[in-house]
Amino acid sequence: EVHIPSPVVTVGSALILFALLLPQVGLTLSKMGALAGLIAVVMLFFILYIRTDLPQFVNDDEAVFLIGFCLVFGVAMVELCQRFEWFSPYAVPIGAITILVTLLLHIRLAFLIGVVLSLFCGVLYGLSFDAVFVTFFSGMAAMMAARHIRHRSDLIRAGFHIAWVSGLCLYGLGLFHMWTTTQILRAIFWGGVNGALCVLVALALLPALESFFSRVTMITLLEVGDFNRPLLRRLMIEAPGTYHHTLLVSALAEQAAEAIGANSLLCRVGMYYHDVGKLEHPDYFI
Repeated sequence: EVHIPSPVVTVGSALILFALLLPQVGLTLSKMGALAGLIAVVMLFFILYIRTDLPQFVNDDEAVFLIGFCLVFGVAMVELCQRFEWFSPYAVPIGAITILVTLLLHIRLAFLIGVVLSLFCGVLYGLSFDAVFVTFFSGMAAMMAARHIRHRSDLIRAGFHIAWVSGLCLYGLGLFHMWTTTQILRAIFWGGVNGALCVLVALALLPALESFFSRVTMITLLEVGDFNRPLLRRLMIEAPGTYHHTLLVSALAEQAAEAIGANSLLCRVGMYYHDVGKLEHPDYFI
């Protein structure tokens, strides 16, 4: 578990962002001051938004740390992509961050981070409106697709949605800028690369972030709630009476959670395991 105080995380994230962006801005005093002001405004906006709209995260040190990590990692990813001249801004996988934030935190927070990272992407690519346009809509497509992810294989479907939304945006930009057919096809290719990279980055980071920040996603809950898992299978075979009782209690817990707006899937899966200790002496609980 991670328990770094929220103010420390906020200041640390701001300093890391400043260090990442400083080489792009330059070492003149006026530009350094402008960069510091910009980062301070972004951080203040995040603090006010979370306090107003998502107060459940205010005292959650792990959630604040995860927000800071996603923001810093997203900017670092944009800067890394920008260092390769041959790499297109249309392939920067901002959608991977919005997927992770949607699954691990909240969809409204994913929207906010997607907007901020899209703007950073446009700034780092020479105030490119095209980069902002494509990364914003690909990030939003990723966010909307992440709402329906229930299995890790669903991430591939999310990548497909990112690819076709990026391709559609690029086709529209091509018509607007009167690109040649070759230029449009090349841009659409990079939109497909965007979808593939989002899937790869999300698949690589999701298990590590779940474990490190003690977050539980719908994917993990459905995997843990599979009755083919060894422990639940033992409960079913060795203690059938307790297994039947567990099913009834899980149904009650799920309905109660839905009635008060709690996480019904978490309650249901938690109830599957609440009596596994009876496997030590199953004959006592026939």
